[in-house]
Amino acid sequence: NGTEPFTLNGVTAIQGAKYRINPGTASQKGSFFHTSPHLVVGGFDTTFAFRITVPAGGAGADGMAFIIHNDPRGNTLLTDHAAALGYGAFLTSPAGTGATNAVVVEIDTFAGAFGGVSDLSGNEISIHTNGMNSVDHSENFSIGRLNAPTNMSDNQTHTMRVLYVPGTLSIFYDGAVTPTLSVPYDFGTGGTHILPSTPVGGVSLASGSAF
Repeated sequence: NGTEPFTLNGVTAIQGAKYRINPGTASQKGSFFHTSPHLVVGGFDTTFAFRITVPAGGAGADGMAFIIHNDPRGNTLLTDHAAALGYGAFLTSPAGTGATNAVVVEIDTFAGAFGGVSDLSGNEISIHTNGMNSVDHSENFSIGRLNAPTNMSDNQTHTMRVLYVPGTLSIFYDGAVTPTLSVPYDFGTGGTHILPSTPVGGVSLASGSAF
């Protein structure tokens, strides 16, 4: 709710007990993070609710992301809009635009191809990381993905639980009892990109904490 210690960036605003990340207009971007980093290296379990409305005309895009990071920008991290989902970078963006030291759970509601690799659909959950290096929305950086079980941009409230036990990162969608998506991943040792299957290192966390 609006009393929590969060830092708001871009167009993000508090509306009652909710955070409106973006209004229903084109080319907007916003983010919010806990103002102070939280300990994550030993494991965590968090659940949040989200609702994506479709603007008049039905041309909504591109989604949102749950981001765990130790980027130097800290609680002010906000990168490119649209397909970049506020954490990635366009091909034309300056070097260093994308988030570093980050693990990202994409709620991707627009099908596209970036870096020559296509999304599964316009209703995809995908986990991205590039270790300590800059990461973006290219599916080259995915360590696990699937089509969401239901339409995520249907103007209904959905829930997502993110559970990290060192060695495994799991996503539970809309109250699922078993993981909707589970991937081998460790903040220290990393995981494996799936396109193609190549190892990716872990992230550098300050005293095991991240935003």
